[in-house]
Amino acid sequence: MIKRFASCGIPFLITLLGTFIHANTAWPQGFQVIEHFPVTRAQQGNPIKITAQLRQTNSFPLYVRVYFKSIHEQRYRHFDLQRNLNAFVGEIPGKFVQPPVIQYFILALYPNQKVVSLPAMNPYGQPFEVAVQEGPSNRPSEAAPGEIPQPPSAQRSQRGSGQQTPPTAQTQGMQPPAPDRGESQFSIQIISPEPFEQVDEKEVVIAASFVGDAEGADSASVRVTLDGEEVTHLAQISNFVVTFAPANLPAGSHTVVVWANDHRGKLISPAKWEFEVTGKLTRKEKKPKSYQGRVYAEFRQEKFSGQTLGIKNLGANIGGKSGPFTYQGMVYITSLESSRLQPRNRFVLNLESKLLDIGVGDVYPYLNDLVLWGRRVRGFSGHLKLGLINFQLIFGQTNRLIKPIYTGGVGGSPRILAAKGAYRQNLTAGRVSFGSGKNFQLGLLALKARDDSNSLSVNESNSNPKDNLVAGADLLVALNAHRFELRASAAYSILTNDISNGPASKATIDSIFGVNLPFDPADFKNIIILNESTIPLDPTGLSSLAYQGSLTLNYFRNAVQIGYKRLGPEYNSLGQTYLRNNIKGFYINDRIALFRNKVYTTIGYEDFKDNFGKEVDTLVVSLRTINFGVAIYPGPNLPTINISTRNYLRDNGVDQFFTQTSSFGIIDTTDIREQSLTRDISVNLTYNFTAMNLQHNATVSVINSKLIDQFGSNRPTTVAPKDFSTTVQMISLKTQYEKPLTTTLTFASNQNHATRGLSTINFKLLTGRADYKLMQNKLSVYGGVRYITASGLQKSSSTVTLASISYKQQGVQIGGIYQPTPHHNFMVDFELIKYTDKGGTFNPVTGAFTPNPSFTNSIIRLFYEYRL
Repeated sequence: MIKRFASCGIPFLITLLGTFIHANTAWPQGFQVIEHFPVTRAQQGNPIKITAQLRQTNSFPLYVRVYFKSIHEQRYRHFDLQRNLNAFVGEIPGKFVQPPVIQYFILALYPNQKVVSLPAMNPYGQPFEVAVQEGPSNRPSEAAPGEIPQPPSAQRSQRGSGQQTPPTAQTQGMQPPAPDRGESQFSIQIISPEPFEQVDEKEVVIAASFVGDAEGADSASVRVTLDGEEVTHLAQISNFVVTFAPANLPAGSHTVVVWANDHRGKLISPAKWEFEVTGKLTRKEKKPKSYQGRVYAEFRQEKFSGQTLGIKNLGANIGGKSGPFTYQGMVYITSLESSRLQPRNRFVLNLESKLLDIGVGDVYPYLNDLVLWGRRVRGFSGHLKLGLINFQLIFGQTNRLIKPIYTGGVGGSPRILAAKGAYRQNLTAGRVSFGSGKNFQLGLLALKARDDSNSLSVNESNSNPKDNLVAGADLLVALNAHRFELRASAAYSILTNDISNGPASKATIDSIFGVNLPFDPADFKNIIILNESTIPLDPTGLSSLAYQGSLTLNYFRNAVQIGYKRLGPEYNSLGQTYLRNNIKGFYINDRIALFRNKVYTTIGYEDFKDNFGKEVDTLVVSLRTINFGVAIYPGPNLPTINISTRNYLRDNGVDQFFTQTSSFGIIDTTDIREQSLTRDISVNLTYNFTAMNLQHNATVSVINSKLIDQFGSNRPTTVAPKDFSTTVQMISLKTQYEKPLTTTLTFASNQNHATRGLSTINFKLLTGRADYKLMQNKLSVYGGVRYITASGLQKSSSTVTLASISYKQQGVQIGGIYQPTPHHNFMVDFELIKYTDKGGTFNPVTGAFTPNPSFTNSIIRLFYEYRL
């Protein structure tokens, strides 16, 4: 007992002492933190599980989303993480997990349109990286989500043989840990229950040991399933033994699978065995489920600044396999749904097979990253995959009708437009492709999106109704197992910015633009409405043409990618609304694998021209970027390190400013010079290690971004320099004790300096949380404390102060999760945040000080989940 306390109690006391001495809260208003321990390794073809928690938030996010891509792709794909009991969870699909690297970042969007990301700065340019090891998939997409055991005859033939057969893709419901190549000399020895042993329902204890050398196995790699369901998070794990005491295990046959890597990272031959639970009520073995899912309900009440907001959410997810189809369904209903906003409720049903994919509801199709790439469409998506020829069709609504609000109109009073609405927008897209895409594919596609101009009257919307037609093509040629890969795509668009008056007549177009159209625009109104707001009216200029191409060569431990793209100044696709046009240039990247794939270096250069299709009073801006990074994956028991730098130069070619004196003697200065260098440096360290017989997971991040205005020192006094510098430091430590206790400590700071010291804001954050399991893991209780401080000044000059920033937040969180049966989960969570503000604003004329208010916020959350 004394020895056990010495190995467990001392760090436990230190952790609790640090947790309760340094109370922690949320980041300042609008500055939330995403807590996530980055994934560093994965196996080819296996899904990558992503788990994130929003620790410092005073409002409920609209979504928490993961953006991901391979290093050979230019555009990110995305999926929304699903709300779980106390986290947001999801998976990067296995079909996208391909060597050498997957890049990803996490982004949360809030109702006030604030965005929080992880990494906290420049996530698009410096995302997390996952090293993907080559090898066959351990869980192909054709496998059912539940475990499908071997026939009884095959299982019984192993009785007494002492063999522990590794599970195949058909006999497991999760992926094993990603190993280094080579056979391990370790073995997994079954302790209890013995294979095919009959055990009383009240005496079931699952245990296995790792036999090898004095260092034992890599405890962070251990995975355990019971009847196809992962129970690793419920097990007690060390370098030498894993134990798990399941509650309410029904009578009948049960199957356990244990995976692990040894401390050198080599996969130990997995152990799989079966035992039988006896009880008063015996039953026949159930056929394993071919589906899994959940239904959940959530209530959240927030009190902030004297206001109360209640949020109610209902949802359901189901997935499984039926015949040739793998299916996934999702429904999400929230009280945040409003007819004044675009839909926040979500529903979708996806069916996938080797021949046909179908999606109904809120689908996010990816056809071509110039035309349609991940935009939500409420409607239908279908993909017929014949191999030699394939068809894709998408149609539905991208924006729903939002009706305007009028006041008045009673008793003869005039109606007044109080709030404008939005047009309904419908989208249809199709793609025909030749070739399976394994080594060759040629695709032809078209998209049409049109606002329903009849859904609103003129001036009832903040924007005019639009009509958009896009046609394009794409090509893929891959050779030598995709070591040689050529990709190219092109698209041409026509956009009419205002269709409220319908198509123009031929005579109108001819007279306005001095042309002689060979057709009447009215003849094509069902395809595209043409009038004086159409761009381009002159298609010969190719101003709405976009094209791009890339060549990837993966040889001699180098993954080289060379690409060029040009997006015309008038190119627009309503299926890819975030696409940047009026830009052209090239890029080259090389990722070099060293030391048996334990070290990767990345070098990249980009050279683009922004606004190259310049018009009157516009300037061409040169954009040049140099990237360099090193990723080190030394193996188990050593930290993973990622270091990256990015230098981004903007130059509009203007090196002088202009002054003129008005007739009243007032000097007017115009300074449009732009020559700036933004330097980003990011260092991330992830370390899973054992200390004092405890398992720890540590992450350390340091990110600095600095913009240097080359003309800052000689800008006129009436023009503020553009310099800024921001630095974010964060360290998190998660510890698993021998007792069913887990603690997490996080410290973060953020220093911001802008306009040569006229604006300074500094934040510091400390959080602590402890999770403890009781009642044979049926009950999990947790508590946390938070503390934030912020200080700074905002000035208009060296002598005039506009605002003083000085506040702190203190918060406490307590809650519990109760699982009376494997199907039911209940959660109660309470959070109290005290906001003390000593800052305020100054009147620049009188110097009067107006203090900011202080207040106390509270959040109560109830969550129920039923697992199918």
